[in-house]
Amino acid sequence: MHSKDIEECVKGLQQYVDVESAQWMSHFGSKVKLNEAWLDELNDTFQLMNTDAQKEVETLKQSYMGQLSNLETRIEEMERLCDELEEIHDEIEVKVRLNK
Repeated sequence: MHSKDIEECVKGLQQYVDVESAQWMSHFGSKVKLNEAWLDELNDTFQLMNTDAQKEVETLKQSYMGQLSNLETRIEEMERLCDELEEIHDEIEVKVRLNK
């Protein structure tokens, strides 16, 4: 091969790469525009909370979780008391039968 042939091959290859690159850049650009439009649509549909609102929700959540934990503890205590009352009731019932 002559140097002229090599130059023409390089030139042809460069043209091919340039055309392919341009096509992919165009394709990528159109995808970016579609994604930006979709993002705008999502932003219109779903409003994100600002940081203060998020902190307030988290504070309320923590408060409710604490209240729930306290309630669960009280329920467990009440269940234990009910068990004890059932035992006392059974003992009284046995004593009443024995005294008859």
